[in-house]
Amino acid sequence: MQYRVSDEFGPAGAITPAMVEIQTTDGQSFSAQVDEVYGRPNNPMSDADVIEKIKDCLQYFKQPISPQQVDQLVETLLHLDAVEDISEISKL
Repeated sequence: MQYRVSDEFGPAGAITPAMVEIQTTDGQSFSAQVDEVYGRPNNPMSDADVIEKIKDCLQYFKQPISPQQVDQLVETLLHLDAVEDISEISKL
């Protein structure tokens, strides 16, 4: 595998925009350009993807939490604007 960094899209280390090009061993080429990272304000994640990401991250908690606690936390995080006291989240 080889890679190269080009300043064509901006300074090195910039997240976006970015271009990925893949050339297979049989000579086929595939490419895609990402103008905005998925999950950023200009390219927001769907609720389903947010839920999946939260649940995936929760798998790495030092202390496992129950499925009911996961559901409660997900519901709270999806409606964060309605939380009166943010410290309540840490109690979940």
